[in-house]
Amino acid sequence: MRRTCLIGLWRYSRHPNYFRQWMQWSSLILLSLPVPIDRWPHHHIVFGLLTALALAWISWTTYHMLVHCTGAVPAEYFSRQRRPDYIRYQRVTNRFSPGLRRTTHQ
Repeated sequence: MRRTCLIGLWRYSRHPNYFRQWMQWSSLILLSLPVPIDRWPHHHIVFGLLTALALAWISWTTYHMLVHCTGAVPAEYFSRQRRPDYIRYQRVTNRFSPGLRRTTHQ
């Protein structure tokens, strides 16, 4: 019988690998911020605002793709079919960001 992994980060997040990937891309965005901030005095403020909005949009889009389109939702669809204990795991474990496990009333 196939069972769900509850060891390590999988105890706190159903998809810690996707969370790590999103954090990695978001970190690169944060590391790139000094460049537009340094250039703001030389350019119009609109350039800085558009750059900040674009970077925020990239982070949001990456999150959305990892959770809803290519990552978590499709993976969970197949996990529910293959692992009988996965539904309970979904009820007690956060989907994306690591956190404390919830209790179930059963």
